[in-house]
Amino acid sequence: MINKIAFTVILIGTGFKFNFLDVDIKHLNIFIKKFKNNWLNCINFFVQFFIFVGLLTNRYPVYLFKYIGLTNKNSVLTISGLLVAVTLSTIMLISFVFTVTLPKIRGLFQCIVVSTGIMVVYLASFSLHNAIIGGLFGKIPYNLDFSLLSIIFVIIPIVYISLYNCQIKFPNFFKPTNKKYFLTLLPLLAIIFFIDSAIWLHPIATWSVPDISTIIFSLRAGIGEEFIYRIFIMFIFISVLNEHKYGPIYALIVQALLFGLCHLVNIFSGDPVISTIASTIDAFGIGILFGTLYLLTKNIGSVVIIHCLWDLMQSIVTGSGNMSVSGTEGFAITIFVMTICIVYSGYLISKNLTCFKSTNARYL
Repeated sequence: MINKIAFTVILIGTGFKFNFLDVDIKHLNIFIKKFKNNWLNCINFFVQFFIFVGLLTNRYPVYLFKYIGLTNKNSVLTISGLLVAVTLSTIMLISFVFTVTLPKIRGLFQCIVVSTGIMVVYLASFSLHNAIIGGLFGKIPYNLDFSLLSIIFVIIPIVYISLYNCQIKFPNFFKPTNKKYFLTLLPLLAIIFFIDSAIWLHPIATWSVPDISTIIFSLRAGIGEEFIYRIFIMFIFISVLNEHKYGPIYALIVQALLFGLCHLVNIFSGDPVISTIASTIDAFGIGILFGTLYLLTKNIGSVVIIHCLWDLMQSIVTGSGNMSVSGTEGFAITIFVMTICIVYSGYLISKNLTCFKSTNARYL
């Protein structure tokens, strides 16, 4: 009970500072008024995420679910109990989404801090639904993974609400123009994929049939990473670097760098150090290519599909979404892939410089 009271007090003091419509409510300023020090707003943007989750993971409803028959004697959720738990946890997370929006960022250093926070929140969001369901309602049967729901109902809405508050045009999913870039890029993407997956070491007879967890992983990565890195973080840096003529190019490089660094977390899952570094380099090059493609086409839907299919096919071909070749050979492959991605992206940028000027930043 003491923990619950403490979390509630902290949430009231820091949690409700960024109301989604960004309006002034006369009698509720204590809840929504931003801090005078903008650094506190930037830090609070992602700190309250953990406070919110901590407040939700008290186990009192578990006993109610057991009493009304939504869990068995071992506190494992029944099918109906699972449906109720998923629905309630989604509603709780939606309330969080409408509480948290991006604070106004002043300066490059604040931009770096907030972007780092966004990456942390994104990585932590994978377990949001599972943590709340397991903490509040009961044990999840069959080791089901609801991380894709967290991407759809938490990450994407936060991105859209932040774009709305900053008066930025929403990204197009399937814009009918600029198809030429995708058509000319498909053969190159196929070549890069074959090299990246070391397909010569994986004959068709060894390919695996994807299971549900593999499909969820591919969708989660493709949707979540494109919205976080190619839209959210890249926009933040473009807005901060708007005084530079080619600020979007710098933003493109930074988001790819952060996208690559994000893959360093693989080392905590037991991946060898050299393989982790190789996958980081690999992700940097692909991040440059995907970011260039988005800036050229303003079409996030096609980039998301390419990313999802890339991860899915790599899992089918190699049996893993990560590097399939270890050691020096794997490192050489990633350097080669990164070089191809950067060289081709540089060629596209040089041929379409007007798309990479800061004057076009608000139309991402």
